[in-house]
Amino acid sequence: MSQKFVNANLQNSVFDNVDLSDTVIKGSNLSNFSITGSKITGLKINGIEIKPLIEAEMEKKDPVRTQLKANNIYSTQEIKEIFVKFEELRQEFYKLLFNTTQDLLIKKPKNNEWSAIKLVKHLLFSEDLRINYWLLRNEKKLSSYGQLPSHIKQEGRCELVGTNKTTDIKEILNEWQNIHGQMMIYVENLTDSKLKMSTKDVDMGQGDVAHILQDFVLHELDHIRQVEGLIKVKTDYSKFEIK
Repeated sequence: MSQKFVNANLQNSVFDNVDLSDTVIKGSNLSNFSITGSKITGLKINGIEIKPLIEAEMEKKDPVRTQLKANNIYSTQEIKEIFVKFEELRQEFYKLLFNTTQDLLIKKPKNNEWSAIKLVKHLLFSEDLRINYWLLRNEKKLSSYGQLPSHIKQEGRCELVGTNKTTDIKEILNEWQNIHGQMMIYVENLTDSKLKMSTKDVDMGQGDVAHILQDFVLHELDHIRQVEGLIKVKTDYSKFEIK
């Protein structure tokens, strides 16, 4: 439904799970305007596309991000090498979680933000969605251990997601590892032709297998960094360089 706001005061408004695609904002005061956790593909300010600028800034702050981006996204060898390196980082992340106190894992940074444990549950959901729905296309319901983002409804394949309220990190990581095992088997059996297979009928704009896998690794990395930030851990980037 199209709406037009002219000379309107929307100060201090919150838009949560709102579709603002193809929206135009002109001559407006956007001071202290904040966008988080949103899809920004094609977002432009004064004609300048924002996503590439954010990507460049994120890569400056986190050298690992650059190392986990394929030069040729349709190269099976490159994708497999990225997943091998990502697996090293992921195992370090597992160790970190095992050695973090429960109080720190469940502590919320702010009332409207996720705790570390909820971010971990979201990572579990993210991988579950990609491997079982988008890639394997099986009929199973997604794991009850997961955490849905606000733009996905708890229905259909996702009706069980979030119903398991445990905060036991070992139990959560065991469930996540079972899902991750499926992903690693899938990557092990990749071919160049499979990377080009269309997924437009099920995904959220990625388009094909190659882009799902690349998007997955970067999405996981971003949330891993969020968790590290919440529990105040400084990452030694040098350990994860791809030689």
